[in-house]
Amino acid sequence: MAPMKTDILIAVATFVAARYGFAAIGAPFPGQWALACALCAAGWRMHRAGVGVADLGLRRPAHWPRAIGWAMVAYLGAILLNALVVAPLSNALGLAALDTTALGDLRGNLPRLAGMLLLTWTLVAFGEELLFRGFLLTRLESMLGSGGAAVLAQALLFGAGHAYLGARGALTAGAVGLAFGTVYLFAGRNLWPLVIAHGLIDSVSLVALFGGVALTR
Repeated sequence: MAPMKTDILIAVATFVAARYGFAAIGAPFPGQWALACALCAAGWRMHRAGVGVADLGLRRPAHWPRAIGWAMVAYLGAILLNALVVAPLSNALGLAALDTTALGDLRGNLPRLAGMLLLTWTLVAFGEELLFRGFLLTRLESMLGSGGAAVLAQALLFGAGHAYLGARGALTAGAVGLAFGTVYLFAGRNLWPLVIAHGLIDSVSLVALFGGVALTR
């Protein structure tokens, strides 16, 4: 259990330190830099333990139609959780709309949209799923002795990692983490359905911002 706890602490501490460190020096996309640094730290720990990305679920699905089906379950699950739980709760608490200033001005900016979509379908979708669902969830499960508790814990971490979007944004991300973590356990612990669902959710949000739609949920 001690190595698992160490893995979690190193990955989370690296993410937090890099996020605030890059933000402090005014670097663009500090969240993405933090993700890259945390993935490097996780990769180092995995190498020491003789674990590869395939062991965490980043492997070719045995049945692609089933994987795509699970991707739709993850996508719809996240949408429903946010529509039925997060949005009413956020509205009741008077929380502001998602703070998207960290994403820059996307409205009508096609080159920026293209760049953000490229980043989404490479580093963000793959990296966040590998780090939060593949690496952290599995280690939390070993440490806590419960898949359900691990899903909840990684969802809280995922939400906290998106605090730059504001309180509503953190709750929204937490709901996504909860839906994705649950699907991970039931979909044979394969990350591809989650990568697809993650890319879709972020792409829809980015296109909405490009079109001038304010994200309120």
